[in-house]
Amino acid sequence: MARLTVSLAVGPTVGVEVGDPALAEALRGHLQARLDAAVGDLPDVPVVTDDDPTAVSGALVLVPVRGRSPAALLAHVEALEAAGAGGLQLVWSGRPRSAERAVFHVLEAWRGTKRRCPLLLAPDTTPTSFLRRAMRQS
Repeated sequence: MARLTVSLAVGPTVGVEVGDPALAEALRGHLQARLDAAVGDLPDVPVVTDDDPTAVSGALVLVPVRGRSPAALLAHVEALEAAGAGGLQLVWSGRPRSAERAVFHVLEAWRGTKRRCPLLLAPDTTPTSFLRRAMRQS
């Protein structure tokens, strides 16, 4: 059973269980395109990975969790924010489970604080429309 998750630009994600992984991926792409079209224009921002700190200024930065310690992951995303990232998307699929502490450490540190850029957690490297919309509003 494959889990199909689609991000809405106006809020939460939609999750559906689909038996066929290929069908789940096809549905995810189709539904994401339809939802993005339904919510209107979103900012066209560069999308980069976190391996080149010189390219993050104003960009949506994909940050794979990669099993870093809680303090190391927080220091890493704070450095990306200081370098001018427009938005940060932590990428963690739930595995390895040992990364859970680091992920929640960062989310908790970010919550309720004044930050220059939005941060969210996503299961893959597909830039979410919610983050792009949040970048426009920040």
